[in-house]
Formats: sequence, C-alpha cells, structure tokens
Amino acid sequence: MLLYHYTGHVFLPSIQKKGLMPSKVLISPTDQTYAVWLTTDATAADHGLALDPEICDELSHKRGRQTRMVNKLAVRISVKIPPITSRLVYWPKWAKKRLHPAFYELLAKTGGNMDWSWWLYRGVIPPAWFIATDILQPATEDDLMLKKALAEGTARCIDVPGIW
Repeated sequence: MLLYHYTGHVFLPSIQKKGLMPSKVLISPTDQTYAVWLTTDATAADHGLALDPEICDELSHKRGRQTRMVNKLAVRISVKIPPITSRLVYWPKWAKKRLHPAFYELLAKTGGNMDWSWWLYRGVIPPAWFIATDILQPATEDDLMLKKALAEGTARCIDVPGIW
C-alpha cells in the first residue's frame, strides 16, 4: 500500500538513517500510544500541519521567549507498506473503537476533517520501504537554526513545540 508521511527538514537526516520512528498518538486528553502517522493524501493540504503564526505568538508570549515551529509540510516521504502486516491500521476503524467520540471528532476537526485518509503504523518503518522523498518547500531560516543547534547539542536554546 502506498502511503505518505510529512515531516520537516530537520528530521530528514535521522529518518533517512533510522527510518520513521513511532511518535505520540493521543487517544485521550491524558493518554497516548505510539505509532507513525501516515495518509493516503499526496497533497496534505489540510491536515492541520501547516505553520500557525498565532500559535507561535501565543506560546512566545506565555513563555517569555521566541517560539518557532518546524514546517511539517516541507518534506513528503512516500512509503510502500508490505501487503501482509498487522502493524498497519486504518485510523477511523481503529480509533473509533478506542477513543471517546467527542475526542475523535476534536482530532478529526484539528486535522482538517481528513481523518478518512489517516493510517497508523505501529512500529518502525525502515528506509528500505521509502520509494520517494520529495522536498515540497525549501528549508527556512528557522529550520537551519534548529538543524545547527541539534548538531551542536544546543537544541534546547531553540524552543520548537510539538516535536520533543
């Protein structure tokens, strides 16, 4: 099955080396599981991943320091999942059995009501399954600053919510 994962420039070197690693998937306001988010949508135009200057401004004000976000629509990784695997689950079917209906609807709304296109892979997706890595948007100054901070081991100096 052909699926897509969207990410930022800063994560690409690690992903190319280690694969797509599971990350937090909220199943309630206080509970989570771990999986790799995937979609059938080759454009990801409305999945709630776009940069939101208002969120950055609000967080910067609350924290008393500038907050930057990673552009998670900058890179699209096309993944070919083997046809026989129990680790791949269709989000609507899986989540509707596990999430409170109101929480499911909140996540769907936050993601542009694109939940019909979402899948979870419960494990590591190895680089051997990548069939394409497309740069959709150039790296920004923030991406370059974060990449440099990560390389120097000073990443805590740049606050990027939602990725740690």
